[in-house]
Amino acid sequence: VTGADGIGSFSNLPLDTYYVYAVKKGFEGKNSDPITIQARQSNTITVILPIGFGNLEVLVLNDELQPVQGAVVEAINAIDDEKAQEEITSLEGKTIFNFRADKKTYFKVDAEGFLPYYSIAVMPDADSTVTTEIVLAKDPGQIQVKLLGLYLNKESAPKEISPGTKYLAKLLLLLPKNSFYDEAGLH
Repeated sequence: VTGADGIGSFSNLPLDTYYVYAVKKGFEGKNSDPITIQARQSNTITVILPIGFGNLEVLVLNDELQPVQGAVVEAINAIDDEKAQEEITSLEGKTIFNFRADKKTYFKVDAEGFLPYYSIAVMPDADSTVTTEIVLAKDPGQIQVKLLGLYLNKESAPKEISPGTKYLAKLLLLLPKNSFYDEAGLH
């Protein structure tokens, strides 16, 4: 297994000719050229995996599913939380990023009059485009809670609920922009 630097090593191999097979999970592997191990010297070989690049398209919409122009979209590396790139949405509410196909990225979206939005992490597919649709919520101006639904055993609960039955409630907590809280509770 290679380290974070992409280097792997083998030691105490008998003098012979070998090849290295390198593979990264989710991608096609590759064989190296043959290498003949020589006594008392470092034997090095480089294998370049064909990972490729893909596009991550971000479509930003308002709560009426209309495009949001001029939203700032930050692409953030999901491994180290470092900002990789920043773009502004077009008239159609779209922006496109091009990343290596093995990089997990999430997006932070900020637009005037809307709450900031953080997406889940996504990975591009090599030589294609993956679209992430983001629907922004308007800044409520005050704390609000919206019920998104009641669920029973991972399915939507029936219209009438029964006493003594446990349901899962999915809620959306909306906080005004630039408000700071350490915790929240709902009763």
